[in-house]
Amino acid sequence: FFSVLVMQLKWIVFSAWVGLAQLLTPLNLDYTLGASGNYKGVAYSGFRKEGPPTECLTEDNIRQDMELLSKYGIKWIRTYSIDLCQDLIPSIAKDYGIDTFIGLRISQTTTMEEWMITVAQLEEMFRKDTRLVPLIVVGNELLYEKIQPIDTLQNFFKYVQDRGFKAAVADTPAVLLNEANVKILSEADIVLLHIHPFFERIEDASKQRAEHTHMAPDATAAEYVIQVAKKTQETYPNQLVLLGETGWPRHDDTPKDNVDACRWCSPKYQKLFIDALTNRAAATGIGMFLFEAFDETWKSNLAEEGGAAPYWGVFTADRTPRPAAKSVEAWVSSVDPVEVHGEDMCKAVEEMAECVPVADADDGAIQQTLDHLCWEGLVICKLLDNPLTGTCSLRAKTAWALSRYYQSHQRMEQACDWHGTATPKAAIYSSEKHVLDDYGEEEGGGPETTEVQAEASKGSFPLVSLSAVGLLLVAAVVAFKRVHHESEEARVELELVDSAPQSYGSSGVFLSDTSIIMD
Repeated sequence: FFSVLVMQLKWIVFSAWVGLAQLLTPLNLDYTLGASGNYKGVAYSGFRKEGPPTECLTEDNIRQDMELLSKYGIKWIRTYSIDLCQDLIPSIAKDYGIDTFIGLRISQTTTMEEWMITVAQLEEMFRKDTRLVPLIVVGNELLYEKIQPIDTLQNFFKYVQDRGFKAAVADTPAVLLNEANVKILSEADIVLLHIHPFFERIEDASKQRAEHTHMAPDATAAEYVIQVAKKTQETYPNQLVLLGETGWPRHDDTPKDNVDACRWCSPKYQKLFIDALTNRAAATGIGMFLFEAFDETWKSNLAEEGGAAPYWGVFTADRTPRPAAKSVEAWVSSVDPVEVHGEDMCKAVEEMAECVPVADADDGAIQQTLDHLCWEGLVICKLLDNPLTGTCSLRAKTAWALSRYYQSHQRMEQACDWHGTATPKAAIYSSEKHVLDDYGEEEGGGPETTEVQAEASKGSFPLVSLSAVGLLLVAAVVAFKRVHHESEEARVELELVDSAPQSYGSSGVFLSDTSIIMD
């Protein structure tokens, strides 16, 4: 009883202090949210030492980091907590022209009373520095990680809003696009989408392989991120939707379950992905926080990320810039899509190919193969229409299409022959992946394996060109099939009517049993 009484007295004193502070120094938290594309930044955590953070960040280290980020034109960062002196970050960042989405940490044991104390600390930060932007990220992936239930999250962000701040929720597509969550999460001001193609596994199109194929860091992975972001914007039309976390790791010393994906864990492929993503984000007006500014070596024991957790930074832990740092600089400093060198993307397409045209195949045969793959719908060729790869060579485009088909059919040898125009390149790992279409559904692969085997047994695949003659011939075949199909349907319908049980309506007119015809 005594301990409860003491807690109540403390709470009364604290509430009185908060109320008095509000009266003496009222906060001016007016802020109008801008368009999504106005927010271009990086996620920031300043901890440098090995092992879980237990010591405060130093002001000197924060200043060094902000000075470095400002030299690369970065104007926005997002943080995850104000613990361990991280409350110093927003004001120091502002000294270097950088605004902050301020993150507030929430654990499984956080109570409403503790949350109110945290928000009071936040308000004190804003009283001391009126330059700060009142954008608050309420927790981080609380629902995906099952840290708190959705009603508690709602209470937390509602309290932040009641205090005059703009509240953001941050979580994964599985949470944000779940219809059961949308109504409550739509009450927040901002929705931050966390999506990392590095962790996406794509099932084999034939559905016959137990293992899955990882995305590779090319233009299709970038397009996947953008399409999910668009779907999220459609789901939350009244909220500011940003990519809150997305990026690509550069290294993995101890690959575990992500061993395949980590074939692409390098500075080169990190830059490739960020180039493609920032280009598409700028072109579509989607804002984002790239994950992340600096490597976090203290995460080296996080096995759930396959050993990749420490290595997502565009700067190393010792603050050395990687090639992707220049890509970030170009992105944040420009209002136009980032210039991406097509030859780099095309070279990557060829490097990632597993099935390629044979060396002595002429362009005519290669073009026929590509036409057949794309025009017949055996492969969804969206990547080939992408501005980043539209100028690739015929061989590069065909290698990409051949590889998608080959990978989606269990890498059977006959799926990479194509009348002798193609051959497997087994040393190169898969770049197979699916892209969400305009409706958020996954696009599938080609025909079933049995069809591939049947076609292969004939000795060759029918190759259809896109010439005018080819189009006329195909149109004629389609028309013939349609007429034949309709006449066959009419014949079957008549047979069904003749054999159906007969009945008569009140007018004496014959009625067939239409349910049989419909069936």
